[in-house]
Amino acid sequence: MKVGIKPAGDDEGADGDFGIYDHQGAAVATGTVSGDIWPGTTGLYFSEVEVAAPDAEGLYTWSVKHAGESVSFGMRVVNRPDYLVRVETVDRADHTPLTGARIVMHPYRAETDERGIAELRVAKGTYTLFVSQTRYITVGLPIEVNADVATRAELDVEPVLERN
Repeated sequence: MKVGIKPAGDDEGADGDFGIYDHQGAAVATGTVSGDIWPGTTGLYFSEVEVAAPDAEGLYTWSVKHAGESVSFGMRVVNRPDYLVRVETVDRADHTPLTGARIVMHPYRAETDERGIAELRVAKGTYTLFVSQTRYITVGLPIEVNADVATRAELDVEPVLERN
């Protein structure tokens, strides 16, 4: 994982050691931020460390401690993906592909390509497949995944409300 640290106030640099602690408070990794700034930022120093994910599926709260400060962050652990879900999205009226539509099968996410297609690798289970796109009504479809699945979502344009 990458760890970014931004010094408080006008402090220059963020050199120093940090620790990563799991949901039980045990240290799982340590690292040192360098004098390098994350590209595209103004003062976010960073380092990369390897950590092992928790063994059980679920949502965990871990923390990073640096220079006497502690910041918590969430981590979701999911089962290894078993199957491929292929979603084709089109405009219901003219059947044109919807590029950039957002596909969510919580906690999995994807975005459609120029052909209106997205692929997600997911664990076996029951999901609600949500498909959304700007100017279209969001669709939610129940989906059972116990093999590879191909499905199609046809979205309707949101009605334009007239103003008086």
